[in-house]
Amino acid sequence: GKAAEERAAEEVLAAEGKERAATERATLAEAKLEAAEAAKAEAERASGAAREAAEASERKEHELARRLSEAEGQLVGSGKAEEGALKLRAELAAVREEAS
Repeated sequence: GKAAEERAAEEVLAAEGKERAATERATLAEAKLEAAEAAKAEAERASGAAREAAEASERKEHELARRLSEAEGQLVGSGKAEEGALKLRAELAAVREEAS
């Protein structure tokens, strides 16, 4: 009788201990899962921010290239205008020389 009761009590304690350990493991697993999900969300945010920064940088690069191209066009235009003015001056000088 008494030995059987003690064994039964020990088995109950052992079962309760196993249940407690299982609950602790489950709680730990949930905490790890939450941490992993938070890390994943943070990585996605960082990735999105990096992508936005890259796109902004690309837009800025395109804008600078466009402005450079415009500036070069104006330089070419002013160069042609200068050439035209030189030709006109030369023609004017030739006409003046002929007249004198």
